[in-house]
Amino acid sequence: MNFGTGVFYYTDKYYVAVSVPNMLPAKHLNIRDDGQIRRFGTETQHYFITGGYVFDVNENLKLKPSTMIRWPLVLRYRWT
Repeated sequence: MNFGTGVFYYTDKYYVAVSVPNMLPAKHLNIRDDGQIRRFGTETQHYFITGGYVFDVNENLKLKPSTMIRWPLVLRYRWT
């Protein structure tokens, strides 16, 4: 069992958010039929900061770039 929290603020032109999805550290275990315990995953506390802005290119087109940063920092890039 775990819980998270976050704050989101937005206007017509931009937004910012801060969140912590897993407040409690947890370990996941897998017990096999032979009784041997194997770890297969953990949950650690991460902090997320995200933000974006709306650029009005013209009357029919809006550009909405955004970014997300996770702490502890793990360098993974994803362009969407």
